[in-house]
Amino acid sequence: MNQSVISRSSVPADAASVTLADMVLDRDEIEGVWRRSFGESPRRFENYLTNPYAEAMIWVYRPEGHAIHGAFGLHAQQLSLGDQIHSVGQIGNLAVDKDYRSAGPALRLQRTLLGSLADSDRTLLFGITEEAIPLLRRAGCKSVGTVERWVKIIKSETQLRKRLRPTWLAKVAAPMVDVGLRLKSRETFPSRSAEVTVGVGHTFDSRFDRLWERVGSRFPIATQRTSDYLTWRFHGGEESTFKTFWMADTEGELIGYIVFEVLRNANIEVADVMFDGTPALDRLLSEFLRRMRSREYRATAITACCFGANLLVERLQKFGFNRRPEKSQVFIYGDSATLNDADPQFFDPQRWYLTGADGDV
Repeated sequence: MNQSVISRSSVPADAASVTLADMVLDRDEIEGVWRRSFGESPRRFENYLTNPYAEAMIWVYRPEGHAIHGAFGLHAQQLSLGDQIHSVGQIGNLAVDKDYRSAGPALRLQRTLLGSLADSDRTLLFGITEEAIPLLRRAGCKSVGTVERWVKIIKSETQLRKRLRPTWLAKVAAPMVDVGLRLKSRETFPSRSAEVTVGVGHTFDSRFDRLWERVGSRFPIATQRTSDYLTWRFHGGEESTFKTFWMADTEGELIGYIVFEVLRNANIEVADVMFDGTPALDRLLSEFLRRMRSREYRATAITACCFGANLLVERLQKFGFNRRPEKSQVFIYGDSATLNDADPQFFDPQRWYLTGADGDV
């Protein structure tokens, strides 16, 4: 969830309304607000209409006599809480146009959206944000903890340019440093294990459902990773840039996958990771990293964000990932009875499993 720097609003708070959007009539104006704040993203609004769990909702800020100048979305989501699946809401895409950017409009949008929980069948609302932390706290949300960002450097020249003077030394030193990095990397000399099949695809079939059915209960708090959800989240349109590296056993059943995206300068962003146990995760990371080093991708660096999940963090460290600063926090909002009854569960970060898949859609 994003929000730009706050400035003084030019419209009095009492001369504006915050209402639930008409998803047909208000679409163009909402997309305009989001485009001005976040840039082009053809699927952002469409994702609110095609959510596999339920049609999502958007609240809008409309100054009297003006067009819409603020919007805040709520996606339907399914969250595993122990052995039960709960309907929850995922908040995100908070944007207010520059001339109306004060704490007032943004806070009104948040409080109106959060207030919808009481009249719904949802257990709670959650979101991940860096920019709107003070506003979410003022609106009554509680922080669970900070997201972690892990980075593995494959090609060192860019990093060396930041440290060496003159900078041409980086080009000379980088090949030697890269060889050293590769020799140190766990995936360079993988241990023997059972035969597996790997591949890269753009679709999610029933194998992904069966994998989630086997492993989902191992994550005390996690969003559902069904094939329908994954398809909606990552491959909802022709312009999708996500790919899925999958690994299967000798019988063709999935034992792990990594959804990733190739960004500028061959930086690889890991969006989601799922696996059937520690040995599978080790082999998955090993095979994935070797593929990313290949001539097909020539990765320069690989980044993965996650929240909770001790095992994934532990294995990322083993494979040479280093923690980098990250300010995004996970927030939840619920009625006091719900949160108090499950306080140890909800507010223990290590019970959660969230990845880049759980960020703004």
